[in-house]
Amino acid sequence: MDINNQKDFLIVGFGVAGLSISKHLLDHNYSFHVIADMQPKASVVSGGLLNPVSLKRLKTAWNADLFHSFAIEFYKQFGSLLNKDYIRSIPIYRLFSSIEEQNQWFSQPDANAVSSYLSNQISRLTNVYNPYQSSSVLDSFLIKLGLLIQDFSAFLQSHHSLTTSIFDYSRIQFSNDLIIYEGTAYKHLIFAEGYQMLNNPFFNYLPVYGNKGDYLIVRISDISEHRIYKSSKFLIPLGNQLFKFGATYQRQFSDFDISSEATRSLQSELDSLLKVDYDIVSQVSGVRPTSKDRFPVAGCHPTFKNLYILNAMGSRGIMSSPWLAKNLVESIVGVQEILKAVNVNRFTKKHFKQSNL
Repeated sequence: MDINNQKDFLIVGFGVAGLSISKHLLDHNYSFHVIADMQPKASVVSGGLLNPVSLKRLKTAWNADLFHSFAIEFYKQFGSLLNKDYIRSIPIYRLFSSIEEQNQWFSQPDANAVSSYLSNQISRLTNVYNPYQSSSVLDSFLIKLGLLIQDFSAFLQSHHSLTTSIFDYSRIQFSNDLIIYEGTAYKHLIFAEGYQMLNNPFFNYLPVYGNKGDYLIVRISDISEHRIYKSSKFLIPLGNQLFKFGATYQRQFSDFDISSEATRSLQSELDSLLKVDYDIVSQVSGVRPTSKDRFPVAGCHPTFKNLYILNAMGSRGIMSSPWLAKNLVESIVGVQEILKAVNVNRFTKKHFKQSNL
């Protein structure tokens, strides 16, 4: 067997999970290579919100105190690496739909974890419908994730650490505790493919499902670009009077194309939000992978002990991926155990059958 060289890690996929893994490996001087087709995925079309609060339930998001501060520093680090800022501090204004919702916001006791993220100021915003006024989430950020993926992938390509291609599972070879792919040996292979995991013969036994989301890109000249608005959906400023509005949640879908039904639904909701005119510029669509129990999945394959996965990040992947990528790599090299709630082993007994391979 002709082996050109040997590296520590091979990563398949380059959404927010693959990006997070790569950054951790780069920071700790592990040798690695990334293979990704770089087609638009959920990470590229995501809203980019780094938000520690579930505004529907008015609770902190799962593990927010652990993930949120870590993610803030993680995204800031790309500024010095790539000479560009990808993180912006920006408040999220919740437009209350009722007096009851307003009262709930301001009645959070100080001992409640969510209270530290909620402003105690009430505001009436202009040019949007907010008869019950609004208040803001503190310590919220907007990540330019699509641009970051584009720039960081270009950086890795310039260092011969990323190949743009479709990964061929049938070409994996196992030899003496190493994985051979395209003439290079790797100690470990991590799949971070997002929804494409359903085509992965090693991990497609997992109960991971797709949730399709559509956003409208609209031009609005008469509202502030210095806040995010949250009514039924998020209205997110992109700059130059452009905003992203969405997203929808569609569990049943037959293709990855933008949905005309989603267009009508989003337009109706946007009409209910804005008091000013807007123009629809475009529409984007992506599929978020999520697991049966709604927690991410990470860890080792039941049989092939040098194959790993990080997937099913759901709608909070921007916040959770940086810490979970670090946790996965450190579990692989024996520094710490993988977080129990996300360990892929929780699905093994019920869903994995050796005959699947």
